[in-house]
Amino acid sequence: MPAPAEIRPFTHADIDEVGRLLRAHIQGFSLDDKLLAGLLLDDPWADPDLPSLVAVGEEGRIIGFTGAQVRRLRYDGEPIRAVHSGHGVVEPDRRGGATGALLIGRVLSGPQAFTWSDGTIDAVAAIFRTFGGQIDHVRSCDWMLGLRPGRWLLSILGASSLRSRSADVSRRSLVPIAGFPFQTLGRRVFRSAFPGPFSGVTGEDADAAAIVEHLPSLNKDKRVWIDHDEAHLEHMLGLVRS
Repeated sequence: MPAPAEIRPFTHADIDEVGRLLRAHIQGFSLDDKLLAGLLLDDPWADPDLPSLVAVGEEGRIIGFTGAQVRRLRYDGEPIRAVHSGHGVVEPDRRGGATGALLIGRVLSGPQAFTWSDGTIDAVAAIFRTFGGQIDHVRSCDWMLGLRPGRWLLSILGASSLRSRSADVSRRSLVPIAGFPFQTLGRRVFRSAFPGPFSGVTGEDADAAAIVEHLPSLNKDKRVWIDHDEAHLEHMLGLVRS
């Protein structure tokens, strides 16, 4: 039985190796190394007390990873730190051990006020529950917005004609939800999916400064909200634009 992995913080020197691990073992993972670093290491909110983590095997090779994105929030007006945990992966030949549990357990034991994850698999959910986490069934949902309905429907027809395991993966990527997204039928068939503009309401582009300025008034009736600042928003918007 292999020795327990060493768990340590994720650094820029690990980007190439972690990127290969994620792309090899997470279906549909498409972040390039630059974006991965931008989300987890270069964000102004990145915190050395709340790092993403790697698991290192005996031979010095990275065999597991879990990402930790720090979020600064307001809870009843008071500032708190939270962590969104995601992008977790362990090499297939090490999944029978405790590597995944060690990674998640280390994240959950940090000094943050709370930790959450979304879109997780059953095995990861079980680990969260072992460490005292809960599944929020009420707020759990999947949704899909079809931007090019015609092309999407043709892709489904093409995938349904195949008979291989790779075709099953392709179909799951094309239809990630259990229900049919009726919005793809178009405005004439499903009018409620295409509401018209409200009378007297106009829109204008908002930069990071404008968003930060208006956040307190927009969230005045909420107990918990993300306390964006200009530096963080500028960074995140820059990643979206790139």
